[in-house]
Amino acid sequence: MTYMQLTGEGDPTDVAVSSFVANLPELLGAMRRDPRCLVAICDFSDFRYVQFWAEGDVVIAECISNLHLTGEMALTAEQESQLEAAGWVAPSHDGSPNWSKRISSDGEVGELSLAVAHVITEILGQGSTPESVMAEFRTFDVHRSPSTPMDAARHESRRNRDELDAAAWDSIVEQFDDWDFPTDGSLPSEDNLD
Repeated sequence: MTYMQLTGEGDPTDVAVSSFVANLPELLGAMRRDPRCLVAICDFSDFRYVQFWAEGDVVIAECISNLHLTGEMALTAEQESQLEAAGWVAPSHDGSPNWSKRISSDGEVGELSLAVAHVITEILGQGSTPESVMAEFRTFDVHRSPSTPMDAARHESRRNRDELDAAAWDSIVEQFDDWDFPTDGSLPSEDNLD
């Protein structure tokens, strides 16, 4: 048995988007060969992401959808049309809330790698600007009870809107770390700012 090295769920590593895309066939192949139930998530700087679930012979790739995005981060109608035209299954409230593609054989790994690379670089535009050349990548295993259906376990492992909102808020707060905010809930005045 071949076991893939994992970063851990709470311990992402920084990766160049170009490197991640170039290594997709190796990643997806390793996930298929590993006997554990694995999740891999690549978070981009704009809070969009792609993620993968591998269990048994199945690998499922997911791309974030507008069920998780609002405002400027939301996918455009053109991006959604491109995903649909490329054969991605549309998100739904009662199924996968993300765009998804599923494979179940080694012969499909290359095709899935190309499909995900297209989504990352062409549809989401990652790696095309200085702000989008890096991403955070994490891999972890999921200990799923045999009585828990795969889709229910996948739901538990997904990034969700609360996580995305918290990540966005943390990013904003980091920019103002050295500011002294009033404790009474009022907005800062010039006296509070450095």
